[in-house]
Amino acid sequence: MKKKMNKKKKKKKKKNVSRLLENRMRMRESILAPEVPYQRTQSLNPSLSIIALELLQFHSKLINTE
Repeated sequence: MKKKMNKKKKKKKKKNVSRLLENRMRMRESILAPEVPYQRTQSLNPSLSIIALELLQFHSKLINTE
């Protein structure tokens, strides 16, 4: 005899509101000030953020010289 299994209804995952707001703020920041993404790199290794800032400064110098 086959046993009938009770099927569980799949629960919809609730979206993390704080994460959505955070992403929205990041998008706004990147639109308003794309040349200063220091806040994003702050969570990474500090040496990486320094490298990123130096690259941005170098890039802006190249653009200004053209």
